[in-house]
This record gives sequence, structure tokens and C-alpha cells, in this order.
Amino acid sequence: MKKLLLALLAVGGFASANAQKNTVLLYGNAGYASSTVDYGFASYRSQSWGVNPGIGYQFSNHMTIGLQGGYNNMRTPAGDATNSTTLNKDWSVGGFWRYTHYVGNIFFIYNQMQLSYVAGSVETEGINNRTNYSGVTGSWFPAIGAFVHKGLALNFNMGGVGFASVNGDASSINNPAVSRNDFAITMGRQINMGVSLNIGCKSKRGHGHHSEPGAEVRRMKIVEDDEETEDDDYSAKKARLKAKREKQKVRIKSGDDDE
Repeated sequence: MKKLLLALLAVGGFASANAQKNTVLLYGNAGYASSTVDYGFASYRSQSWGVNPGIGYQFSNHMTIGLQGGYNNMRTPAGDATNSTTLNKDWSVGGFWRYTHYVGNIFFIYNQMQLSYVAGSVETEGINNRTNYSGVTGSWFPAIGAFVHKGLALNFNMGGVGFASVNGDASSINNPAVSRNDFAITMGRQINMGVSLNIGCKSKRGHGHHSEPGAEVRRMKIVEDDEETEDDDYSAKKARLKAKREKQKVRIKSGDDDE
């Protein structure tokens, strides 16, 4: 039973060292998406990629809030006789909210919602018709992760739900206005992979003290050593009391003989 208790405490010490309340979360995702449209006479393939870093504060064992941003690049064929391609670049910055549920000591799943200010440009390659735009964008996505070291995890998701509302002004006939309200479900159509790191993992029992795997085991060993010392002291006291009683019996017997 004692060994089982020590093993459970060791596991608990490892789990609490991964990610918990009062830690700082750093993460970065890289994503790639591709789709093909068949117009009958030809097929055209659009591609997009992006990077999205973030930093947040985990104020409970499950919830984190923070700031996130990103850069995205998308190429879309026009699908006509011109064989032209539209290039769309943008950057964004905003806030996010994440709820994490831990499955055992290694794996976890989380849902993240974010809302951002976005600004960018759109143009047709080879033609001087760039248009700048700005607006808001938001998204929700589920993801899974796995801890590979203390606080360090690999994350993976396959898209989610997003929207964008942007507007841009036309400056010339070759620079058309941009006004777009998009809603998209990308579940299963894109792949995002990234890493995350929780900094400042603390013991759930301690107040401001860092925890590390095996700390609970060492603490239990100290307690056991203390218990063994107490047992040794009790045995010594018992032996001394027994010796004292024997001496008293000898003295009493000697007194009787004198009388």
C-alpha cells in the first residue's frame, strides 16, 4: 500500500508540473490549406499558409486568456482565360480564450476562440491593382495536444469555424474596392501544427514554490524517515523504562533480604 501511495504521488507530481493555474502560456501554430476547383475545361488549385503566435495567462487549471496574432498568405487562381492569380496577404492581432481538458498525464484537448483586428492587401499578380483593406476576423477551433517535457507540448488541429468582415477603398479603376463578409467551415480541410510552453508551473500545494517530478516522493521519504526516528525513540524509551523497573525490583529484593 505504501509503494502504491508513493507511485500515485509521483504521478501527481509529474502532472502538476505540466500546466496549471498561474502560469504563462506561449504558443505558435503554422498552418497550410489547399483546395481544387474544377471548372470543366480546367482545374485550379488555391493554396494558403500562415503562422499564428500567442501569449496568455492561465488563471485556472483549465482556462487561459491572452493575445494572439498572425500572418497569412493566400493564392487563388481566377479560373478564366486570363490564367491570372489573386494574391492576398494580411496580418492580424487580437485576443483569445482557451479552455483545456486534460486526459491523463500526457494528452489534453482544448477549444480556442479568438477575435482580431485584421489588415492586408489583395492584388492580381502582374497587374498594378493592389487594394488595401481592414476589418475584424474571428474563429473557433478544437485541438489536441501532448506533453513531451515539463510544460512543453505539441499541438494539432484540422480547422474549425471562422468569419471575416473587411472593407477597402478603391483608388483607381484598376484598384477595385474590397468589401467582404465571409463565413467558412474549414474542419477537415486544413492542417495546423504547433508547439506550446507553460512557464512558471507551480505546485498545487505550495504557495509560490516550483514543483518538479519526484518532489512528492522525496517529501514522503522525509516523512517516513521522521516516522522511523520516532519509532526508534519510542523503542529506546521503552527499553530504558524496562531497565529502570528491573533495577527497582533488584533494590526492593535487596532491602527485603537485609531485613
